[in-house]
Amino acid sequence: MIVRDQRARVGVAEQEWKVFQNFYDNIRAIITNQLFWLVIYTNPLRENFVYEQLILNGFDAYLPQTEIKRNNIKIIIPLFSRYLFVRDTPKLAQIRKLRGVTDLVKICDDPAMIRDNAITELRSRARHDGIIETEHITPEYPHFVPGEIIRVIYGAHCGVKGKFNKMIKPHKAQIILELFGSQRKFN
Repeated sequence: MIVRDQRARVGVAEQEWKVFQNFYDNIRAIITNQLFWLVIYTNPLRENFVYEQLILNGFDAYLPQTEIKRNNIKIIIPLFSRYLFVRDTPKLAQIRKLRGVTDLVKICDDPAMIRDNAITELRSRARHDGIIETEHITPEYPHFVPGEIIRVIYGAHCGVKGKFNKMIKPHKAQIILELFGSQRKFN
């Protein structure tokens, strides 16, 4: 049980290193004049509308989409709900004024920037019609044993120790945390 907690600490150190490495790579990319994309956060269900406005206003935009089945009907939805990408531009005020745009995603009051090779990688995974298939993707999660002691490393309960209870969905686990003197289940 303690071994898993030590691995969690190593996982946090690895995450911190990845953040530093990403920061370093971004600085190097700026110095070498690589291209960047900005991330736009839209109002709910307005991704396509904002994408069309960006294209009509002459921006280079990208809205990755995927296909899901509901009641045996294929539906095309955004891969990242409420998010789309636009090539870095000095016209940020014009983008913010578009109907359906909530704001640009920011890091420390500066727009978050994604390197061009990340968008190229996303586009390379798309079929000829631009749809990115996600059905074959299987989640990678540690196979915890019910009752095993874990530590939350992300989210509102970051740093809190608890017990793994069960997997609810492929991307969702139920854990038991002791808060305010009583045990509570969280998804």
